[in-house]
Amino acid sequence: MSFTTLLWLLGWVIVVALVISVPVLLVLRLFPSYKKGLEAQAQARDRLAEYEREYERAGMQISRPFLRNTVISGQHAGIRFEHYIIPAGKHTPARTVVSISTTAPGELHVRPETGGTEAVKQFGMVDEFQTGDISFDRKYYFSGTTDEYVRAVFGIQENLERVRAIFAGGYDELEKSRTHLIASRPGAGLLGIAELKGVVEQLATFRLPTNVPGEETQRFAGKQALYALRAMMLILILIGATGYFVARPLLDGWIAFAPVAATLCIAMLAAAYFGLKGRSMAARGMIELLIYMPALAIALTGVLALANERFDSTEVEEHEVRLVKHYVTHGRKNSVYYHVEFESWRGRDREKFAVSGDTYALARDGQFWQVRERRGWLSHPWVESMAPHGHPDNGQGTTTFQGGWKYVGEFKNGEASGQGIATHKDGWKYVGEFKNGDRNGQGTVTCPDGERYVGEFKDGKYNGQGTTYRADGAIMQSGIWENGVFVSGG
Repeated sequence: MSFTTLLWLLGWVIVVALVISVPVLLVLRLFPSYKKGLEAQAQARDRLAEYEREYERAGMQISRPFLRNTVISGQHAGIRFEHYIIPAGKHTPARTVVSISTTAPGELHVRPETGGTEAVKQFGMVDEFQTGDISFDRKYYFSGTTDEYVRAVFGIQENLERVRAIFAGGYDELEKSRTHLIASRPGAGLLGIAELKGVVEQLATFRLPTNVPGEETQRFAGKQALYALRAMMLILILIGATGYFVARPLLDGWIAFAPVAATLCIAMLAAAYFGLKGRSMAARGMIELLIYMPALAIALTGVLALANERFDSTEVEEHEVRLVKHYVTHGRKNSVYYHVEFESWRGRDREKFAVSGDTYALARDGQFWQVRERRGWLSHPWVESMAPHGHPDNGQGTTTFQGGWKYVGEFKNGEASGQGIATHKDGWKYVGEFKNGDRNGQGTVTCPDGERYVGEFKDGKYNGQGTTYRADGAIMQSGIWENGVFVSGG
């Protein structure tokens, strides 16, 4: 395609898009709801422009960083601050933020008391510092770098009043990071000058310790403990996912590990309880563990299946069993799952497995397969391999079929194809050509009583030129055969 032709096609696409979109927009403007939406957007733009003019008159800077909304920054009473909006996410609302810079060490987090934090405190998970102000202790939950640091902050009465004043303005979170003291609340509206200055003043008068008491003796507390818990959960989930993809089939399925996985989950909860008890961030850690517990339970079954296989040192047990059924099921988004069912060698009805597409391609109902079983490190038997008995994809091999037939000969794409010999336990024998798993081509059938057919076959039946002989070698019929029936001599 030439460049000129490409431009011509692009021009036509633009024209068609305009022809379609312009009438649609004109029609939409007739609807009251669309008009109200446009008016609301215009009013929001006007308010934003008005606020920005006020900020500029007050000597504040307005910046629009890449991939961020408008940031208002400046100084008030010698304190440098920033004001911005955190956009709404898929599951989180937008938030209005005011922050000031600080060089004080330590980290702090204050939020309203919730049912979750109140419950874990009742169970003794958090030995939260009590200020002595009953209404304050009941209304707010606070955590920090160390327990001693939290005590130092809220041992100052003025800080309690600052928290009350900030939260009275609709804010629901106060956080001290390494470099900023931050107040935030739900919503996406910029603050007026007076309100913004008021919040900055409240933050600026919040008194913070000049050091972090207890930091040396409580290194593995607070966020460190929370990060360790998250890392453990992530590692378990990754190993479990690997187990689901790598581990080979279990005779009793993944559900066999459910009791052990449930026991381990209870043990993890107990270990987390005693490991986090009394530490800052303990409530958040326990809540996260409870939220992710279903995923961890599933992941643990994958971990156990992988361990059961990788650490297994038992002897291989071989079983020659008949394939009863093979079938396909479909899941969401056109996903395909392959299944095989064997006669059980354990006194059960059937042994059912999900298999790969390559294994499924070898399956033929009635075939005899060789299944190699091992007992498992955790005493849960698993299948090391399964394949048609002596059955290669290509080349020479041996297999056994339903009804007592045994084949020795050439294979192609997993089926009997080429020269081979098929024998039956009752004395029947065929020597000759095979194709697509059946007798096709030139061959000889010998009956148990010694009679023979020498000639052509098609789909397992006499077809074409052929001759039948008695046991003593005398010719019985010679000529053309169709579907096993003699048609004419020749």
